Amino acid sequence: MSKFTKAEKVIIMNKIFNLVNNNYSAREISEYLNISMSTVYRCCNEMNIKIPNHHNILKFDNTVFDNIDTEEKAYWLGFLYADGNVGLKNNVITLTLAEKDREHIQKFNAFLKNGGKIYSKKCGKYKSCSLSVCNKYFRERLISLGCIPQKSLVLQFPNLSIFQDSNLVYDFIRGYVDGDGCLTFSRCGRLSINILGTKEFLNGILSIFPNLFTLHKLKRLKSNVWILRNCGKNADFVSTKLYKNANIYLERKYNRFVVLCRNV
Repeated sequence: MSKFTKAEKVIIMNKIFNLVNNNYSAREISEYLNISMSTVYRCCNEMNIKIPNHHNILKFDNTVFDNIDTEEKAYWLGFLYADGNVGLKNNVITLTLAEKDREHIQKFNAFLKNGGKIYSKKCGKYKSCSLSVCNKYFRERLISLGCIPQKSLVLQFPNLSIFQDSNLVYDFIRGYVDGDGCLTFSRCGRLSINILGTKEFLNGILSIFPNLFTLHKLKRLKSNVWILRNCGKNADFVSTKLYKNANIYLERKYNRFVVLCRNV
């Protein structure tokens, strides 16, 4: 601080005080006032004030899954079951979708009340967008709900007791279908539904929709990847149960349901 006169030092310290109160970081204050970060820290120490550490500030609602009591919570839990990546050795949870589904990942960002950015990536012709959050409590809560790390071959259907209302299981399944399901049309315009997953998870869906699907093993050696299939009236019934009057869904899959309704 020797390069400043006493009067200049008072002015600098007042500015730093005001910037700290406006949640500026040390780096932002340094750049804004054109002074070194060491000067920023010395001034703060003299004033006995603490600079906010933005790395440690929680940027999203990590309690959002504490109670699965709304359609939106059940849906996004199902979607994370399908497409979420829960860190094995860290507290990072990532959701990555095709760039064409960016609007959907923006909905998830809003659901989390998240202040983080959505990042885009290009690998050859494939474009994707991803959102990551990092929090120990949030990760542990997802794991307790059955959304575990490295889940693709061991995923289990959740215990229905996690849903405050038993009907929320349909929103959960819709979320999973939007992530790992496929709604297509036959040549005659009838809907068919295919859902990928472990045998254990898909058996959970079968218990909710008994006798409406057939379960098949995919021809992959040493893997636990199965597929549920149905079409025609069975697909009509399931899709209506999942999508009719829904408020949250993947637009392109919901649009196929809307076409079905026109054709019936």
